[in-house]
Amino acid sequence: MDHSSFYVVNNAKTQDTAHDGNVTGDLINQHSIERYHVIWNRDKENQRRDYTRIYAFELPT
Repeated sequence: MDHSSFYVVNNAKTQDTAHDGNVTGDLINQHSIERYHVIWNRDKENQRRDYTRIYAFELPT
């Protein structure tokens, strides 16, 4: 793996309207490229989308 992000909000409005438009959906935060509350599925911006693997797990509380 060479990147990670956190799923943070379910069914909310994105705050990155410049990249995502004015949409509602599942949001993530990430820090390798600063993103705050952006849409979970950003296929149009992932140039390696055909090779991207997503691993999901839940952290215990």
